[in-house]
Amino acid sequence: MSRRAPLVAAAVALGLALGLAALVLRDGTTGSTSPPSLGSTVRVEAAVAPRVSLFGDPVVASVDVLFDRRVVRPESVGIDARFEPWKPQGTPPPAWTESGDLVRLSYRITLTCTAIECLPAGSAQQVQLPSARVHYGLRVQPGRVFDTFTWQPFQVVSRVTEEDVDAARWRADLRALPAVSYRISPGRLGALLLGAAGLLGLAGVLLARRALPPRTLRAAERDAGDPPTRLEQALELARETAAANGGSPEARKALERLARELGVAGLPRRADEVRCLAWSTDQPSRAEVEALVGAVRGELGRSE
Repeated sequence: MSRRAPLVAAAVALGLALGLAALVLRDGTTGSTSPPSLGSTVRVEAAVAPRVSLFGDPVVASVDVLFDRRVVRPESVGIDARFEPWKPQGTPPPAWTESGDLVRLSYRITLTCTAIECLPAGSAQQVQLPSARVHYGLRVQPGRVFDTFTWQPFQVVSRVTEEDVDAARWRADLRALPAVSYRISPGRLGALLLGAAGLLGLAGVLLARRALPPRTLRAAERDAGDPPTRLEQALELARETAAANGGSPEARKALERLARELGVAGLPRRADEVRCLAWSTDQPSRAEVEALVGAVRGELGRSE
């Protein structure tokens, strides 16, 4: 019995060591191992829970990445995953657990889908999410390494069973809709709006007419209507010539023409005044001509 005791103790110690190694590989909670080979650098476990869910309920996609920090740089580890048509509800950071040189990163991503693509065609539908990748960097070489992994399939079950469909009492009520009614007919409303628009336009014209000075208004009416008379042409010529040439012979001739037109218009007093200015000894100045033209136009405006 005493000879077998060392053998039993050795067997028990070996069993404990194997159990401890299995525990480390499973959840990474204790111990340390030698660096794994590059062919098994990272271990990835992906799952989706629950395996059966009702339409519209969330599911959780989980990824556990187990690696040796002596081989893999921990800060370089990450996952690239797409879940269309399922939508992730945020991207929480991974949980970090370690034991010696072994590190486990645990990702938990909540997914939801209420789109028509996720609605089961029958009572249930199997869903396979797109393949994803884990990327990491090795300490012995530059760059990144990519490993592809797949998710466990899961089922989405309809909330309505075939028995519910058979038991449903479908009803339809076909009625003739009543005729459309209005508080005021569209034709009458259009006529009223058109009349209101016309009144507003007329009010705008009247306000603009009152805002314009009388002389500007008459000039606008003259420009829009009949061409200027000979007297108006003579007045404008006298003013322009005096402004351009002062007391030149052209200015005196323009004043003489204005005097003739004033006589024809029945304004002999103004005609004599203009003629005297035209042939005065001193050359008529611009200010004198403009004052005389302004006086004649004022008198013509009063006579109108």
